[in-house]
Amino acid sequence: MKGWIVYWQTAVVHIKDNGDQSADLHVVHGSLFQKQQEASQFQSQTGSSDQNLGVLKMSGRVVLRSLPNNAILRCDHVEYSSKGDRIVKASGNVQVQGEWGTVSGLQEVWSTPDLKTFGTPDVFQKQ
Repeated sequence: MKGWIVYWQTAVVHIKDNGDQSADLHVVHGSLFQKQQEASQFQSQTGSSDQNLGVLKMSGRVVLRSLPNNAILRCDHVEYSSKGDRIVKASGNVQVQGEWGTVSGLQEVWSTPDLKTFGTPDVFQKQ
């Protein structure tokens, strides 16, 4: 199942002896998927991708735009795992905007890739 598509301006790819690959990316953009549908589009200054672990990390002016919901998440860092719960973990100067208003000043927010559901980690885990 596809977790993301990522594009970059420059990259350094690391290939291990066993064939596992990871990459350090610069000037990054792409899409996150939820239930096999494109859920959001993102951009950031830098990122890293590890397909084997299913982890995508983004840093530097991260912007995540929900496609089905009119919402935008801005922050310093995002970590997204395409395995397990598929939770967007945003940290550093987090701001979430939607038709309902703006939430800002939070240091950490967890969200679904479509930004439909979000909250602080302790609240999000109870849902």
